[in-house]
Amino acid sequence: MDNNRKINPVILLIGGMAFVVIIVLAAVLVNLLRENPYGAEIKIDNFTSYYSNTPRETEDSLYAALYNIVAENSEVGAEIPASGAMIRDGSATGSYDEAKNMNYGHFIVDIEKLGQSYDGYFEWSNNSNNVYYSGYATLYTCPSSDELIYGDFGCTDMFTGDLVSLFPIVKKLPETVEYYANNYADYVKYIIGYEVVGDNDGLVLVITDYTGGNYERAIEKIREYGKLSEGFPVKYIDKSQDYGSTYAGE
Repeated sequence: MDNNRKINPVILLIGGMAFVVIIVLAAVLVNLLRENPYGAEIKIDNFTSYYSNTPRETEDSLYAALYNIVAENSEVGAEIPASGAMIRDGSATGSYDEAKNMNYGHFIVDIEKLGQSYDGYFEWSNNSNNVYYSGYATLYTCPSSDELIYGDFGCTDMFTGDLVSLFPIVKKLPETVEYYANNYADYVKYIIGYEVVGDNDGLVLVITDYTGGNYERAIEKIREYGKLSEGFPVKYIDKSQDYGSTYAGE
């Protein structure tokens, strides 16, 4: 017997390709059969197209939370799809707060089969003990009337009758504005948020300016909210000295 007989390279190639196919199929099956640890879910089919670096745990929580709010706004016994939700084009935003080591995302998700839409929010950090986590790492709320594309479906959420009903503008906030101006010579970043006065007695809009000179820009942005923004006092916080970026001019 010739122990030095060479193996046919074609057989090696076929064997290697078969091995790769088996590995890929196994990975697909594991993903399909994997159960969401948070319970029933509605998958957002294009989520990773917008937020590719989001931890799987956060993604699972978002899918489960979407199922829960859909169940709350559907008739008992209604069929709820396990997938088919889509982030609306142009609605997805994301930001990273380096000082707090926190990632934030906000989007509108549409479920065409049900004729329902929701505002989605999430936050995450690579530090599970980060003190800057809010009380809602993943959250869905009812969209404002101008965000409805399937018509009014009588949406209710955990804030209905509470802060959102008192001050509808909070559904728009916080909003991060971040871009380059003057042919990339200047970097602009500010966040429009809010502070609640007392026990929901009032609301203050808060402009946190990270690159300086953005007060008027932020005021113009607030005016874009229309009637939602009318009558609220504005608090301006200049953090440009701490942020250490190239400041944008007035």
